[in-house]
Amino acid sequence: MPKGYLEGKARRRGVSLIYDEKKRNFNITLTETAIDLISTAAKAQGFSSSEFIERWARTSLINVD
Repeated sequence: MPKGYLEGKARRRGVSLIYDEKKRNFNITLTETAIDLISTAAKAQGFSSSEFIERWARTSLINVD
């Protein structure tokens, strides 16, 4: 997350601060190239790789029929 994004919000285990649902584990297998690309893009935007993929899915795939 960008610095200060969640400032002033209390974190509690099992309670989502950003989305109205709890995240769960989902494992995928990727090539080193894909991992490096995702990691670099996420770092440039100030997100974790997990949050980067979450945001990509929500913006790119939410309305796919």
